[in-house]
Amino acid sequence: MKSTRFCILNYTSLSYRIKILFIVFVLFFNLSRFANSTTVTLGIDWGEEYVEASIAFRGHRPDILLTGTGSRKFENAVYLLGDTRLFDKEASSFALKDPSKTLQKSAHLLGIPFASSSKWTRMSTVKASDVVETLKRNNVSFHWDYTPYEFGVSKDGQLHLKVLKDSMVGLEEATAHFFNHLKNVALDKLVSVKAIESHDSKVEMMAVISIPCNYTQNQRRALVFAAESAGLKVVDLVHGITAAAWLNTLEMAPGTKKILYYDLGSSGANVGVVEARVPPPKSKDHPQIRTLSCVTYPGIGGRQHDLLLAEYLRDKFESDNNVKLMPGNPRSLQKLLKSVNKAKMKLSLSETASVEVDNLVKNKHLNVKLTRSDYDKLLDPVLQKLSEPLNMALREANLKLSDLDSVEMLGGAWRVPSVTTKLSESVKPLHLGFHLNAEESIAMGCGYLAAAHNPFFRMKKIELYDNAVFEYVLHVRGPDLDKRVTLYKSGDRINHSKVVKVNTSSSFNLSIYERYTASDSLAEVKVLDYKVTGVEDTLLSQKKHRVAQVSLTFKTENGVIRLVKVSGKPVRKHGDKKLSKTTEAPTEVSDVEHASSEESTNEDEGLEAGASAHSTTTGTTTTSSTGAGDKHGVHEEKHEEKQKQQETSGGKTSSKFSEDKDAGASKASDAKDAGAAADSAAKSGSGDATKSAAKETEDKDVTTKSGAGGDKEADKAGDKEHERKKSDHKKETAKEKGEKQTKESLKEKLMHKLNEEQVDLKFVDNTMDLYHDNKLKETMKNIETLVIRDKLALERSHLKNKLESMLYKYKAVLRSQDFKAACRPNEEQALSEKVKSLLDWFEEHSYKATLETFKKHLEELNELGAPIYRRMDSNVNRESLVKSTDAEFADLQEKLAQLLAEKPYLSDSASTLEMFRNSVAWWEQVKQDQAKRPLFEEGLFDHASVKSKVDLARMLLKNLQQIQPPQDAAKEAAAAEGETIGEGGKDASTEEAAKRPQESDDGWTAGGIKRDPEGPSVSKDDPLHSELSRISITVVQISLLHATYQLIVTNCKATMTINEIDPSIKNSHKTNHRESIKPQNTNE
Repeated sequence: MKSTRFCILNYTSLSYRIKILFIVFVLFFNLSRFANSTTVTLGIDWGEEYVEASIAFRGHRPDILLTGTGSRKFENAVYLLGDTRLFDKEASSFALKDPSKTLQKSAHLLGIPFASSSKWTRMSTVKASDVVETLKRNNVSFHWDYTPYEFGVSKDGQLHLKVLKDSMVGLEEATAHFFNHLKNVALDKLVSVKAIESHDSKVEMMAVISIPCNYTQNQRRALVFAAESAGLKVVDLVHGITAAAWLNTLEMAPGTKKILYYDLGSSGANVGVVEARVPPPKSKDHPQIRTLSCVTYPGIGGRQHDLLLAEYLRDKFESDNNVKLMPGNPRSLQKLLKSVNKAKMKLSLSETASVEVDNLVKNKHLNVKLTRSDYDKLLDPVLQKLSEPLNMALREANLKLSDLDSVEMLGGAWRVPSVTTKLSESVKPLHLGFHLNAEESIAMGCGYLAAAHNPFFRMKKIELYDNAVFEYVLHVRGPDLDKRVTLYKSGDRINHSKVVKVNTSSSFNLSIYERYTASDSLAEVKVLDYKVTGVEDTLLSQKKHRVAQVSLTFKTENGVIRLVKVSGKPVRKHGDKKLSKTTEAPTEVSDVEHASSEESTNEDEGLEAGASAHSTTTGTTTTSSTGAGDKHGVHEEKHEEKQKQQETSGGKTSSKFSEDKDAGASKASDAKDAGAAADSAAKSGSGDATKSAAKETEDKDVTTKSGAGGDKEADKAGDKEHERKKSDHKKETAKEKGEKQTKESLKEKLMHKLNEEQVDLKFVDNTMDLYHDNKLKETMKNIETLVIRDKLALERSHLKNKLESMLYKYKAVLRSQDFKAACRPNEEQALSEKVKSLLDWFEEHSYKATLETFKKHLEELNELGAPIYRRMDSNVNRESLVKSTDAEFADLQEKLAQLLAEKPYLSDSASTLEMFRNSVAWWEQVKQDQAKRPLFEEGLFDHASVKSKVDLARMLLKNLQQIQPPQDAAKEAAAAEGETIGEGGKDASTEEAAKRPQESDDGWTAGGIKRDPEGPSVSKDDPLHSELSRISITVVQISLLHATYQLIVTNCKATMTINEIDPSIKNSHKTNHRESIKPQNTNE
């Protein structure tokens, strides 16, 4: 019964273990699939002249991505006209040869809308002067003489460039080619570190891209479109100074600082003030970064420095030589600009420099010496404007220079000595800070922001607030309303949602306009246009005496605003006093950041005066500086409960500090009273907690004084007091928790009551979508076409070089006597004629031959020459191979003879010796057969076949060396009994055996009878004894098999451990393991 129960328990345990192992296997399989997927993040500093990028992936923190030539920055240049696409320095070099077809310094041209003059054709050409004028109106500095493109404008108003022979390419598509180049360089990096196997491996690339402060909604869309066309997933767009502030805050000491970042780059300056707050180390709060202002001032960057000097030298050269460089000599200006840039770098280090350009125009040279003082005079117009963006940033942030803690410099154009001197004077009494890497800090900041979205990284949580530079105005139009409301002010946080509520009785249209300043209403640009329908049919069909309260939910992603939801419900008309405050309660509290309460009051008054649209506004629980609080709609309020919103995916906090201060506001007065009661309860709880804390402090002082006496009664009293305070604290905590849950449940009920009558409405997007899905697919297809062209061109170039090298190899080897000896009849003549004909063809037609033609010629040449070359190589190397093999076999035979002399018992291993002698005999026979064959026949042996035979003979010899000498069974038993002998000599059993010489050593008598001291004697021929012997032998065999299995398992585990520690000894360990378990002697 016990045995049966044990078997059942064993079976149940085994089945349970099998199930567990199956589940573990499934989990391991899924985890291995997840581990095999590669997620890569890129941080891209999108510059006008240079682009820096950082890369992060599993096991590697963000680091600068090097170019193919090892540089730490990419030149923003694209050339598409060659056999393959060219980028970076290769493309920049073509600016000297073909400047009109080389796209460079185009970051600010991206996304600028143009007016098309054609109504019928898809593309219309446009004059360069018109393009320059349009760019000037959009506050973009552009010099056509130094970038002489041929422009075109599509029907949807997008700028195109003629950078191909017969067609134009959109600026977004050309930019997408550059992003595709960045992606390929990143893939090269992953392949080099063996993170992936090849470019075809599945890799997800997420990117955070820095943008100038003045990028508009359309420019943001264009940049995201270009990056996604290249296969990147854009997870965020941030201002460059915000990315640098993120990197700086990671290492900042606890405290609050207001830092001004001055980024002087190629096209202009991006300047902003950032407030960084780092809590103490043990605080539960997270660091905060709030961008208070961000302004762009074009035309004062490093590019302008080069142009001022280039224009000075150009005028001098034209006047001295009486020529005009443009429009007839665009290449000459590129030469001049390149030389000027070198001279500027020299003048930053020394007092003088010379500009020398040979053949600037045919047979006319430029040779001018410059001093630093001359250069500073030329830069004076720029130097006078350097303080303008600084003052603008301070005004936007509502701060003074004395309110700043420090100033940090970014970019590369500040390295000019006069620029640094001027900026130092502008920020006095502060000093310019150079604590960050001026050229790489933005890319590294973007890299850490991007790594926060990588599941393989655990980033430090920092709450980030990036602001809006432009003002966005909402215009609502309908039969019964016409109202303009500011949706986002300049300085408001851009990446969050807002809800606007409209009271109307009919369908209506709405538009969003973008303008740089509030006063410049004439320069506003329409960015969104919607029509809301179904108000009458859905809401008012059964409720004639009510109006519709329509909620418009706007969401921003990558700084791009869009309408995501329209809902509404019937409410009483405006005259009802009970519903005068209805619009203060938002539809979705968690997704909305509200404006100030003062703004809400003003807008409600406007509504009662006849306005029909306003922004939803309630109090916001956030923290900000006192000076900038009113400017940004931020108030310093501290609630007892601080509801923090969910952070953005991957670690960059979405910075949602919104909490519904007036959550009790609803459409009924009793709901208001309930909300007020909840707020008062929370405040009273906070007051009680404060009193309790004061009381605890007082009690601590008393306890300290009483404890100074040191008697036991005082200690007991102190312990009782401590226990009492702990219990009081637990009660107060439970009370506060209950009040908090009560208030939250009340808020949920109120929100449910507000939303229960909401009905979703339809809306139509009438905005001209310039970057729709079909255009995205078309652009991706165009990029893929050029990528395939590049691959085919590279393969064609490789085959061309290979064919040329093989032709000259065979041409040289045809003169060799060894090669002629390896040729069969007529093979030499056929190969010679083939090589000659292909060399003639190569010189005349190889430049235009296709990939298939090169493949065909290579196959024909290899078919004739490869067998001859293989035979020649075998003939040449055969003599040395024979000598080395003879020496190895002779050495092995000598060792075998010596081993047999030392161990005669090895002669019993007939099979092993026979295999060894067969290997030697094979070698002797194959040498003789090969000597009889002609040289143009294939060889009978080669290095690989001979090596296998030598290795076999060496292994057989090693096995023979490991065979142990045979031992007699009687000697083994005697040796086993001899182990029990004591120090004094033989033991009693040995002496007794000596007295009975008639008995054998194994305990059997001479008559074959087993002596048993406690029972009758047993004969060897007894069938019972034979059966017991077989059973015991079987048990021993099973035990040996089990021990062997355990040994094999242990060795396998050891092998796995060794391979993990050092893969280099993997093969040697396997060889030793095989030899250790090989049978020593088959005869035994």
